[in-house]
Amino acid sequence: MSSVVLITGASSGIGNLTARALATAGHTVHASMRDPGGRNAAHARELLDFARRDGLDLRNST
Repeated sequence: MSSVVLITGASSGIGNLTARALATAGHTVHASMRDPGGRNAAHARELLDFARRDGLDLRNST
Protein backbone atom coordinates (compact mmCIF):
# COMPACT_ATOMS: atom_id res chain seq x y z
CA MET A 1 0.00 0.00 0.00
CA SER A 2 1.37 3.43 -0.91
CA SER A 3 0.94 6.57 1.17
CA VAL A 4 1.21 10.30 0.70
CA VAL A 5 4.18 11.60 2.70
CA LEU A 6 5.41 15.10 3.55
CA ILE A 7 9.14 15.46 4.14
CA THR A 8 10.51 18.71 5.55
CA GLY A 9 14.12 19.72 5.13
CA ALA A 10 14.47 17.78 1.88
CA SER A 11 17.19 19.99 0.40
CA SER A 12 19.98 17.86 1.88
CA GLY A 13 20.95 15.29 4.45
CA ILE A 14 18.51 12.84 5.95
CA GLY A 15 15.48 14.73 4.60
CA ASN A 16 16.74 14.39 1.04
CA LEU A 17 17.65 10.73 1.45
CA THR A 18 14.30 9.95 3.10
CA ALA A 19 12.37 11.67 0.29
CA ARG A 20 14.28 9.65 -2.31
CA ALA A 21 13.87 6.35 -0.44
CA LEU A 22 10.13 6.75 0.11
CA ALA A 23 9.51 7.83 -3.49
CA THR A 24 11.54 4.87 -4.72
CA ALA A 25 9.43 2.60 -2.50
CA GLY A 26 6.31 3.78 -4.36
CA HIS A 27 4.94 6.51 -2.10
CA THR A 28 3.79 9.95 -3.20
CA VAL A 29 6.29 12.33 -1.62
CA HIS A 30 5.90 16.06 -1.11
CA ALA A 31 9.44 17.28 -0.45
CA SER A 32 9.58 20.60 1.36
CA MET A 33 12.56 22.91 1.79
CA ARG A 34 13.31 26.54 2.49
CA ASP A 35 13.67 28.90 -0.47
CA PRO A 36 13.41 26.37 -3.34
CA GLY A 37 13.41 29.24 -5.83
CA GLY A 38 16.50 30.90 -4.35
CA ARG A 39 19.35 29.46 -2.32
CA ASN A 40 18.02 25.88 -2.60
CA ALA A 41 17.06 26.08 -6.28
CA ALA A 42 19.82 23.67 -7.31
CA HIS A 43 18.75 21.15 -4.64
CA ALA A 44 15.09 21.40 -5.68
CA ARG A 45 15.95 20.97 -9.36
CA GLU A 46 18.20 17.98 -8.66
CA LEU A 47 15.50 16.27 -6.59
CA LEU A 48 12.90 16.78 -9.33
CA ASP A 49 15.36 15.56 -11.98
CA PHE A 50 15.91 12.42 -9.91
CA ALA A 51 12.13 11.85 -9.77
CA ARG A 52 11.60 12.44 -13.49
CA ARG A 53 14.53 10.23 -14.47
CA ASP A 54 13.14 7.31 -12.47
CA GLY A 55 9.42 8.01 -13.03
CA LEU A 56 8.71 8.68 -9.35
CA ASP A 57 5.89 10.68 -7.76
CA LEU A 58 8.05 13.19 -5.89
CA ARG A 59 6.94 16.80 -5.76
CA ASN A 60 8.51 19.99 -4.45
CA SER A 61 6.35 21.73 -1.88
CA THR A 62 7.11 25.11 -0.37
